[in-house]
Amino acid sequence: MKIRPSKIIHRDQNRVKIDFPYNQQHINLIKQIADARWSKTQGAWHIPDTQEAWNQLKSLFPEVTFEEISVPTISSNQSTPQSLPTVEKNKVSPKKWYDKTKIYVEVIGRKILIKIPKNEADTKFVLGLRYSHWDKQGYFWSVPHFPGNLEMIQSYFGNRIAEIIIHEQLDINPDLATSSPKLNKNEVLVLKTNTKRLKLIFGYVPALSKALKTIPYHTWDSKNKWWTVPYSEQFLAEIKQKIEELNLTLRYEEEPKAEERVQKVTPYDIPNYRTCPEEYKMKLVELRYSEKTIKVYAPLFEEFINFYPTHDIKTIDEPMIIRFVRFLVTERKVSINYQNLAINAIKFYYERVLGGQRKFYFIDRPRKEKSPYKKSRCRGERG
Repeated sequence: MKIRPSKIIHRDQNRVKIDFPYNQQHINLIKQIADARWSKTQGAWHIPDTQEAWNQLKSLFPEVTFEEISVPTISSNQSTPQSLPTVEKNKVSPKKWYDKTKIYVEVIGRKILIKIPKNEADTKFVLGLRYSHWDKQGYFWSVPHFPGNLEMIQSYFGNRIAEIIIHEQLDINPDLATSSPKLNKNEVLVLKTNTKRLKLIFGYVPALSKALKTIPYHTWDSKNKWWTVPYSEQFLAEIKQKIEELNLTLRYEEEPKAEERVQKVTPYDIPNYRTCPEEYKMKLVELRYSEKTIKVYAPLFEEFINFYPTHDIKTIDEPMIIRFVRFLVTERKVSINYQNLAINAIKFYYERVLGGQRKFYFIDRPRKEKSPYKKSRCRGERG
């Protein structure tokens, strides 16, 4: 019988993973060890990393010869001449700190950085981790800090790891209305938004995530890595209590109130509300515009024609179009992207549906917004 123990860190706890061929009798014995658990991510049973649990494992399997196991100590932003210095802005430390024959692991927010010597087997293992990629500038592998990834890395490389550093601060999206762009490991940012929701940003805290899942209409934003739940005094109080129970630090903030603006007209606001003409939609389909573009253009044109609810659409002239676009900017206070799309949607009707000559309206297109993110463009967006 082969039983192979190895030390791991599972859900921020030091554990001992027990690998062995499937055997129900062995499983029943391991269950006798206090706090023995099965891990889906590890695909194995694991027990506490204590002398008591270790001795109990040996007594349950006296016929097995166990080898002593050890793993490198994990530090938190501590730096010595023999260890890695603190890393900022997701950049690895200078090469002089590294022994090229050893392996170094750093956890920075939602990324795990791995520095390894050239080795085909090791490279194959890292490539097997979902969404891993090679950073040419830093000469390291970058792996998402998904649940279980750090444990798998530690289990695979074992004693070959010279140092593991877990950084205590998380980067916060600069677009958020927060007084500080950094979030400490034990902090939870709770942001009350203008849409009457609570946005929660924190590190890997399974117990808090589990509690949020019990709140009706909770959502997880996988792109931005945050939870949102409906705002209510009761939900906020429950969240504060849970944060306190977990010995975490609460940082509560509220989004600045949005500038007042005129809301978009709906079918309930005016009598005889006009929907987008069917010929408009059919022309988009005929010219093979994407479904996404159709869903964007149709409501934009619908808003325009209901700005002049008593006018024949075909008789609306250029000054009226300019007046509507200025209304979007000064009264509706729409974004630059929205303004540009509205112009395109209107031009499409008069130039493509009615077959009129291409017009260049005497209104300057707005300058592009500066954004750290790429914005997708719908087909036919150019004027």
